[in-house]
Amino acid sequence: MTTIFNVEDFSEIAKDVISGEDLPPSHPAVHEKFNAAMKNIPGFSRGWMEVRGALEADGYALLKVEKLNVLPLGFIRDLAILLTHQIGTPNPAGVFREAAGALIPSSAIAVDVRPRRSGNRHDPSTVDGAAPLHTDSSFSLKPERYFGLWCVNPAETGGESVLIDSREVVGELRKLSGGERCIDILSNCNLPLWMESKSMPVRILTEPGSSRAIVRFHESRIARGIIDKELPDSDPRVQALCLFMKILSSERFSRVVPLDRDEVLFIDNHRMIHGRRDFSDRNRHMLRIRMT
Repeated sequence: MTTIFNVEDFSEIAKDVISGEDLPPSHPAVHEKFNAAMKNIPGFSRGWMEVRGALEADGYALLKVEKLNVLPLGFIRDLAILLTHQIGTPNPAGVFREAAGALIPSSAIAVDVRPRRSGNRHDPSTVDGAAPLHTDSSFSLKPERYFGLWCVNPAETGGESVLIDSREVVGELRKLSGGERCIDILSNCNLPLWMESKSMPVRILTEPGSSRAIVRFHESRIARGIIDKELPDSDPRVQALCLFMKILSSERFSRVVPLDRDEVLFIDNHRMIHGRRDFSDRNRHMLRIRMT
């Protein structure tokens, strides 16, 4: 189910809130003022309850903000940050990530995901083509809980998101011979994850089956880390990973989610593994906002 809003219901309120404060839209004071102004908008609170309910039930949620793309890109970015507060606290990327208390620019929170001439093939957000299965911030002990993809312009063909629910993967593992041992290994042993110039340890599963379960995964970076550390195929961690990957590669666990203009995909990053189908249209443009 897709929750639907019309941007005309609140764009003027957002403009008044943003222009009336000498603060970026990520600042708590701006969010609180916007929230107070939105209390009387019919269906606004109920709509966000639907989105949060879908995230809890399915691990992802779809939102449509009609007529969003008639607005200037800068205002779309600001509005996306204001609305994202309904799910979690927007988290800055890159050099701004640790800048607690700083006035963070919107471009460092609502980050462009589009091909660039100077794009880095190790960073799918800057290039065209497919993206490997992964979770965001898989290197972090505390990865962001959610993230949203706001569609500014879809690819002509391809570029759909691919989602796999780690709960379903763990459930399937429990049915297989050797599956419980696989879960135990991936929950208690580290695998090497390649980060540009060196490998770092990552534990793929944390407390699987509990309310605190987290999956940390990056298909290509872990594969590169295994090569870097020269782990043999006989290593129990490699064998466990192979069984995990066998289930991930099964199409029956994959959900393919296309996004069109004005649509938003919210994902539970502690639960869902995601990737991207191949595309070559260099006009594809998303905004990504991660949330704690």
